Amino acid sequence: MVVDKGPFCQLLQYQRPSTKDNDIPHRKKLHDEVVEKAKVAIQRLMEHLGVWFIIFFLLYYPYFCV
Repeated sequence: MVVDKGPFCQLLQYQRPSTKDNDIPHRKKLHDEVVEKAKVAIQRLMEHLGVWFIIFFLLYYPYFCV
Protein backbone atom coordinates (compact mmCIF):
# COMPACT_ATOMS: atom_id res chain seq x y z
CA MET A 1 0.00 0.00 0.00
CA VAL A 2 1.03 3.57 -0.58
CA VAL A 3 0.90 4.38 3.13
CA ASP A 4 3.76 1.98 3.87
CA LYS A 5 6.04 3.38 1.17
CA GLY A 6 8.94 5.62 2.08
CA PRO A 7 8.13 8.42 -0.39
CA PHE A 8 4.59 8.78 0.98
CA CYS A 9 5.88 9.04 4.56
CA GLN A 10 8.50 11.56 3.40
CA LEU A 11 5.76 13.61 1.74
CA LEU A 12 3.77 13.69 4.97
CA GLN A 13 6.86 14.75 6.90
CA TYR A 14 7.66 17.41 4.29
CA GLN A 15 4.16 18.88 4.62
CA ARG A 16 4.46 18.95 8.39
CA PRO A 17 8.08 18.76 9.54
CA SER A 18 7.07 18.03 13.15
CA THR A 19 5.53 14.69 12.03
CA LYS A 20 7.28 11.67 13.45
CA ASP A 21 7.13 8.11 12.11
CA ASN A 22 4.87 7.12 15.00
CA ASP A 23 2.36 9.84 13.98
CA ILE A 24 1.64 8.14 10.64
CA PRO A 25 -1.09 5.53 11.10
CA HIS A 26 -0.71 1.96 9.92
CA ARG A 27 -2.50 1.04 6.69
CA LYS A 28 -4.95 -1.20 8.60
CA LYS A 29 -6.04 1.77 10.71
CA LEU A 30 -6.56 3.92 7.62
CA HIS A 31 -8.45 1.11 5.89
CA ASP A 32 -10.74 0.64 8.88
CA GLU A 33 -11.45 4.38 9.05
CA VAL A 34 -12.33 4.59 5.35
CA VAL A 35 -14.61 1.53 5.55
CA GLU A 36 -16.37 2.91 8.62
CA LYS A 37 -16.95 6.31 6.99
CA ALA A 38 -18.25 4.58 3.84
CA LYS A 39 -20.73 2.57 5.90
CA VAL A 40 -22.00 5.74 7.57
CA ALA A 41 -22.32 7.49 4.21
CA ILE A 42 -24.23 4.57 2.68
CA GLN A 43 -26.53 4.42 5.71
CA ARG A 44 -27.29 8.14 5.41
CA LEU A 45 -27.99 7.81 1.70
CA MET A 46 -30.34 4.92 2.33
CA GLU A 47 -32.18 6.94 4.98
CA HIS A 48 -32.62 9.92 2.64
CA LEU A 49 -33.16 8.19 -0.69
CA GLY A 50 -34.61 4.86 0.39
CA VAL A 51 -35.51 2.56 -2.49
CA TRP A 52 -33.95 4.84 -5.11
CA PHE A 53 -30.51 4.45 -3.58
CA ILE A 54 -30.85 0.67 -3.49
CA ILE A 55 -31.80 0.61 -7.18
CA PHE A 56 -28.88 2.91 -8.06
CA PHE A 57 -26.47 0.83 -5.98
CA LEU A 58 -27.56 -2.42 -7.60
CA LEU A 59 -27.30 -0.96 -11.11
CA TYR A 60 -23.91 0.71 -10.71
CA TYR A 61 -22.18 -1.44 -8.08
CA PRO A 62 -20.17 -3.43 -10.68
CA TYR A 63 -18.60 -0.18 -11.91
CA PHE A 64 -17.39 0.68 -8.40
CA CYS A 65 -15.66 -2.68 -8.02
CA VAL A 66 -13.27 -2.17 -10.93
